[in-house]
Amino acid sequence: MRKTIFLFSIILLTSCNFSSSEIENRIEEDIKLHKKVDFTNLNSFEWDNLLILTPYSNVDNVGKRYKINLSNVSKAIESDDNINTIVFLSKNRAVKYVELSRKFGDFTNVNGIIEKNDAIFKYEKTSEFQYLNLISK
Repeated sequence: MRKTIFLFSIILLTSCNFSSSEIENRIEEDIKLHKKVDFTNLNSFEWDNLLILTPYSNVDNVGKRYKINLSNVSKAIESDDNINTIVFLSKNRAVKYVELSRKFGDFTNVNGIIEKNDAIFKYEKTSEFQYLNLISK
């Protein structure tokens, strides 16, 4: 019985993370082809909201603020300014996340929880930075 619970826990923990390269490739392709990143048609798993953690975000504090379970999300974002963490939520619980290099753009202007149907970002480039800003409907 203990082995079964342990094995189930390992599977559950490893299933939360997925290939960063899959998401990075998709984002890079969307930026090149469309100058936007559209997560709304990402349907390979069940999710209903998106949360962006920007550099130095405190994962525990964000979870408490929004009353969501982020216990299975990496805390690398708390000390790494080279990434953004994109967290996919289902029923107020993180189901998947990806640590995305800021070379694809910065989510500095994005705050709060974003509904799946609204998760479309416009790519904007200035002389100094690249941004991914939420498209307003």
